[in-house]
Amino acid sequence: MQAHRGRRRGTVVKFARERGFGFIEDSETHAQLFVHYTQINGLADSKYSPDASGYKSLEVGQVVEFEIGQRDDRLQANAVMIIEEAPDGC
Repeated sequence: MQAHRGRRRGTVVKFARERGFGFIEDSETHAQLFVHYTQINGLADSKYSPDASGYKSLEVGQVVEFEIGQRDDRLQANAVMIIEEAPDGC
């Protein structure tokens, strides 16, 4: 399945829930992009509910769709939507 126009698709490779950030690997370029919890929009097909502390988070192995933005001197994943949940055992 292709990403929506103007958006990219990738896989969460690391996310530190307690720190609120992690990295997504772009499925096309294999570059790792920084992602901050404030850029997580949630699930593509339903409402996303943050954890009890109010933080939104990602799980390693989830397939996500995102826009590429710039943060300081590095690329960042913006407007992140979860497309597929992580497979069991990730």
